[in-house]
Amino acid sequence: MRRYLQKASADISLEAIHNTDWVIFVIDATNPKWGEQERYILDTLIKSGASIVFAANKWDLLEDDPDRFKEFENRFSRSFGTYHWIPIIPIVAKDGWHVQKLLKKIVELDKNRYRKIPQSALDRLLKKAVQRRRPQKKKGPDAPYIHTIKQLATAPPTFEVVIQFQDTLAEPYVRFLKKFFREKFDFEATPVRIYVRSVRTA
Repeated sequence: MRRYLQKASADISLEAIHNTDWVIFVIDATNPKWGEQERYILDTLIKSGASIVFAANKWDLLEDDPDRFKEFENRFSRSFGTYHWIPIIPIVAKDGWHVQKLLKKIVELDKNRYRKIPQSALDRLLKKAVQRRRPQKKKGPDAPYIHTIKQLATAPPTFEVVIQFQDTLAEPYVRFLKKFFREKFDFEATPVRIYVRSVRTA
């Protein structure tokens, strides 16, 4: 029941920002633990297409204590390590410290939501990705054949991988492609969507 109430509460808060481009995800830097509810909210925000920055509040309580700062780094890595593409800005909300820096960071990164990758660059990227890691099917030893990758939209950047009819592409390989894209292009703070479509060939 407690889990249900947490998720229901998160759903209510997320209704108000479903069509929002940017979300400032405030965390208490002194919190001893973050967990399932925070990750649930983050995953829902990512699915909605919102760009995100972490605002680590009460930073002043960590700055002069190396041990507490190290504890924060370890806790943050354990809780949010899979969201490595979301930047974190330290703030002190009570006196406004770094709040302007946070807003400037959002303005600076907003261009990433609208980044358009030329098809020639996508073709080169796909070739390098396949060379680095062989495509994987959901089942079976044979590698699926990838015809091409195309950008469908921006805000957030959305791509389509076109594979041979009756082939499948394993989800871990789709995650690899997303990570590979982030290595080559600047998508800091913004989700990247990749859809897979199979086509018949003559």
